[in-house]
Amino acid sequence: MKHRFRDLYRCLNAQFLISCWKDLNKDAASEVDKVTAEAYEENLQANIQTLEKRLKEKRYRAKLVRAMLHSKGKW
Repeated sequence: MKHRFRDLYRCLNAQFLISCWKDLNKDAASEVDKVTAEAYEENLQANIQTLEKRLKEKRYRAKLVRAMLHSKGKW
């Protein structure tokens, strides 16, 4: 029997998103949107609820990621 994902958005609820938040690297650079993990966490519940709503309404669009090239040092 084959299974097909038709609507992954319904799997993304606030409880799941908060559990994902716990696994994120909070020290990563804020990059394009300039929002640090610390700033996002200050209002985490509201931010997660807003994110969940945007996902369910299929209005969420991931922001572009800026590539960072790091030169390799000599060993």
